[in-house]
Amino acid sequence: MSKTAAKPFFFRLEPAQLLSALIQIPEAERGGWITRVALELASGTPVDPFSVSLFAEVAEFRKVKAIAGAMGGKAKAQNRASKT
Repeated sequence: MSKTAAKPFFFRLEPAQLLSALIQIPEAERGGWITRVALELASGTPVDPFSVSLFAEVAEFRKVKAIAGAMGGKAKAQNRASKT
């Protein structure tokens, strides 16, 4: 992997959440639905409500992670400043 390539993101799928969504799909269409959801996750273009909910969770996770990282950086800078 090159230094500029983005790290892959691993979606957290709750079995109960997946089964709940899958049960709502007619039995004959379930294989196609799973394939579409997987392609949406791989391409980063959510269309299905199930995929959209996963991407919303990812966006929230990244937002919280960025805030925590910024706060950690500020605390580290303040700590260094107080030692000098």
